[in-house]
Amino acid sequence: MSGLNASPNTRGQFAIQMKRLTGTCNATMAVDQNWKLSVSLESTESTILFVGPEVIQGLTDAEYASHRTPEYSGPTPTYGVPEWTLGIVSNVARDKELLGFDPDPIIAANGLSEAILVAAGIRASGSPSRYAQAAADLKWAVSSLSATNERVLQELVARNPWILVHEAEYETVVPQCRLALVERLDGGRNSTFDVIPDFVYHQHDDISLVVEIESATKRLLVGAAEASFSVASAPTLHSVFQVAGYKRLFSGPLGSQARRQLGKPDSWTFRYLLVVGSRLQPDFNQRSWASLRDLMFDAGIELRHWDYYIDRLERIAQSARMDNA
Repeated sequence: MSGLNASPNTRGQFAIQMKRLTGTCNATMAVDQNWKLSVSLESTESTILFVGPEVIQGLTDAEYASHRTPEYSGPTPTYGVPEWTLGIVSNVARDKELLGFDPDPIIAANGLSEAILVAAGIRASGSPSRYAQAAADLKWAVSSLSATNERVLQELVARNPWILVHEAEYETVVPQCRLALVERLDGGRNSTFDVIPDFVYHQHDDISLVVEIESATKRLLVGAAEASFSVASAPTLHSVFQVAGYKRLFSGPLGSQARRQLGKPDSWTFRYLLVVGSRLQPDFNQRSWASLRDLMFDAGIELRHWDYYIDRLERIAQSARMDNA
């Protein structure tokens, strides 16, 4: 839309992003000379989410095209209204307005926050696709049946640590965190050794998340004729014992050494996450996996497979995807 009180030879632009949540969502949008936005639905049983409006005036076409780039040095545009607002317009029953959102409120909120940051110019316009790209990269790494599978996964998470933990939930992350610990043994002897978790996420609530990632090709479960459940494979048990060893060290008597080396107070606590395997493997079944996951949870260790994070990234990407209007 142009001509919004624009000066001669300059551009007036009204832009809004919208997302259909339910129904067909034929909508009418207008802004008056006082910059009041009106949105109405022409279809029934529909819900739309809109982010905007951005109303810009006083720029030439060339200035408008580049005014959000780092190289821009032209005049400051005039904004008729705040750069973004968030609204939902719906004519469905009151208990059905949120049907179009992801059922996981955290994923829905992540997607909305990305849409808002893009509309406000804080995030580049293509940034919601970073979730889709990360999902595609992770899916490729998981399906790569080679000896480099684990290294590729580690490099991918090191570049994009928000794959495992949302960036709002941690302050810093340390890959390949090397800690030198000294354990006192019987007879007054000391044993000095290094522990190197794949990642340590320092979170906001006086907690660090200790993460061990393993190859997606490592067999998670094997069939057992003696039981109605599949049981953990030897590689899975090896990974479980490795993370359990971290828990014994960090949350046990040697935890003070780890806290000092990490620069954390004595009140600091630790959580533990193991990511391994894929549900696409032979002998995988959800019932046995849930049993193993719950058993690990009771032991203080969170267990996930890589497909959980692929699904999560794809759903955030879908939640953040908007239409320009």
